Amino acid sequence: MTTHQELWLYARTLADLGSLTADWLEGGNSYLPAYLPGQDGRIRPADETVSLVPHLARANRNGFVTTTSQPGIAVAQGCGQRAFVNGFCTEDTAERLEHACLGTDLIVIATPPAWENPTRIAVSIRDAKACTWAGAAASFVDIGVYYGEDCPRAVAELFLAWQVTILDPAWGRAGLLWERLDAAWK
Repeated sequence: MTTHQELWLYARTLADLGSLTADWLEGGNSYLPAYLPGQDGRIRPADETVSLVPHLARANRNGFVTTTSQPGIAVAQGCGQRAFVNGFCTEDTAERLEHACLGTDLIVIATPPAWENPTRIAVSIRDAKACTWAGAAASFVDIGVYYGEDCPRAVAELFLAWQVTILDPAWGRAGLLWERLDAAWK
């Protein structure tokens, strides 16, 4: 019998990775590479991500393999969040995501394969200090470390993929990013 972790060993393509990620988001498998267990030791989406699962699963099944995301949370008492999502995709999917966000103030950072992109935009504040950033592309070394052991057959696909970050510059705005992400697949 194959364990949920072993399923990743057979992944070869971005479509395979997206399908496995969508299944994980929806509770169909219990493992996701490069994701740390929660305080209870389980590897599952953070509580704040539950409302985003339908959007993220749809994106993963349509070619945008998401790696991190968070909802917008209004700034209060020195804490808050900007909505954002990061992931891997083909150039065509990157263009589709960019097109879906045109005419809005959403920021799309699309980094071609093998390009360095040190962009860091603060997306979370805790105790009145920036504590989480988005926008920078993962290096080949990071991709190898995060995915090489769990899905070695798909690492070459990740090396050749575009890396896209979409973020909402408005602190606490809840819906715009997820509406535009869904619109990319229509």
